[in-house]
Amino acid sequence: MQETVQALARAPGVALACVVDREGKVLSHYLPADIGNRFRGPCGWEPLDEALIQDQERWGTLIFSTSTATVRKSCLEQLLLQTGLGGLLWLCFSGGAWPGNGKRKRRRRADGI
Repeated sequence: MQETVQALARAPGVALACVVDREGKVLSHYLPADIGNRFRGPCGWEPLDEALIQDQERWGTLIFSTSTATVRKSCLEQLLLQTGLGGLLWLCFSGGAWPGNGKRKRRRRADGI
């Protein structure tokens, strides 16, 4: 279990990972020195957690958190993508990108009309 938690903590975007029992005692931690202590996360953070169940009984919890830098980067990428797509759609529907849309030059007929 310790190897799995440490591997999870090394994954891109993961800030911390640990497994605690029902009383909050650390069973496995990305920092081995914290094993056996009562789990206390950093102040002001919102961890993700997943119940660990065996034979329909919860025996512990996997707690992990993503790094704020990774979350910010993902949000920025999403914002840029949405802005780009919005601009492209505006350009297409405003008539600038479709052939034949927009202002058309009038063709003069040979008979002068």
